[in-house]
Formats: sequence, structure tokens, C-alpha cells
Amino acid sequence: MRLSKQLKVNIKIDMDYKLILKLKDAGFPIEDNRGLIGEPTLSELIKECDKLDGFGQLGRAAGGWNVWQLGIREPKVFGETPEEAVAKLWLELNKK
Repeated sequence: MRLSKQLKVNIKIDMDYKLILKLKDAGFPIEDNRGLIGEPTLSELIKECDKLDGFGQLGRAAGGWNVWQLGIREPKVFGETPEEAVAKLWLELNKK
């Protein structure tokens, strides 16, 4: 007799997969110990930006979110979600 289980997984991804791959390619630590790529949390994104002395603040904007770089008056990047906006900030800071 052969038993099989069907596992249903419902994963909500707030970030575009292309952006996740850009983070990975730029060196963002998003692989687990099995080599699987996951979506970074907002906390993880902010922590990594802080390592680059770059995260200033996050604020709601029309249609999405703005992120300010530390010490800069104007918003640095915009994203549809907080995670997307902070991920884009990390990519900008990592260019330098």
C-alpha cells in the first residue's frame, strides 16, 4: 500500500521576485542553510541598511512608501510596500 500526503503551502510574497533576486545577486544574506532563497523581512532589511549607516526613516506616501537615507532630507527611494522600499534603499547603499 502506498501512502501519499499532499502538502498545501500558501505563501504571501510582498516583494517582487525580481527584486529578491537583485538582492541576492548584490550579496544580501537571504539564503537559508539549505540554499533556499526567501523573502527578507522588514526587520532584516532595516538591520542590513543600518550596517551601511543608511536607514533614516520609513514613511507612508501616496500609493506606497518612502524611505529616507540617514542624514538626507529628501526621500531616497519609493516602493509599493515597506519591504520593497527598504530593499531598494539597501541596493542603492550597496552600490557605493
